[in-house]
Amino acid sequence: MPKTLPPPPFEIPLTQGELALMGSIAVLWGQIDEGLNSVLRSMLATPPDVFDSLLGTQMIGSRVSHLRVAANHASRPKVRQLAIDLVERMTEVLPDRNAAMHGCWGWFPSDPSFRNLRSGIYNHQKPKVRFYAKQLPSLYERMTHIMTIIANLTMLAIEEDPEPTSYERNKIYFSPQPPDERAEGLWFRRGDRIIRVESKARGWKQG
Repeated sequence: MPKTLPPPPFEIPLTQGELALMGSIAVLWGQIDEGLNSVLRSMLATPPDVFDSLLGTQMIGSRVSHLRVAANHASRPKVRQLAIDLVERMTEVLPDRNAAMHGCWGWFPSDPSFRNLRSGIYNHQKPKVRFYAKQLPSLYERMTHIMTIIANLTMLAIEEDPEPTSYERNKIYFSPQPPDERAEGLWFRRGDRIIRVESKARGWKQG
């Protein structure tokens, strides 16, 4: 830990690798959250300002429920299949993500001697829920799969039949100057291509 930062009052029971994985999970979840909004706006054919007023402040579980309804009414089979898959995977991963990011991390002793310990979370609102540090890699892998589905649905919103692509070198770009409070990606890199996403966000000069 940098010398300029004070140590925490209580030990953080995670290795440096696990802490790095937690950071990646936090960043990836932000991309998933915004990606879900983009997919839902597209499937509902809703302008951003209307979407923000109606659904923008809802919890992610509620937005996933709306996506389930939209998926069942999608006219394109491929979009419907991917959206249903996204709903199922989001529903499955949400409890673990919430546990990892909102639970209190500490040690679980497996015997009265306190010699055998496992790091994990405790949540007084859900005292029977357990999530251990060893589950972090699986959570990360499931979240990367979710983001890949979101990326595929985004491509289908832009192109009728997009060519297969690898999601390993992509970047998300935002409006270069404020205000663009929705932080909507206007351009993004798909492999070696730059895909233009039309937007009327203020501060963005189309070119």
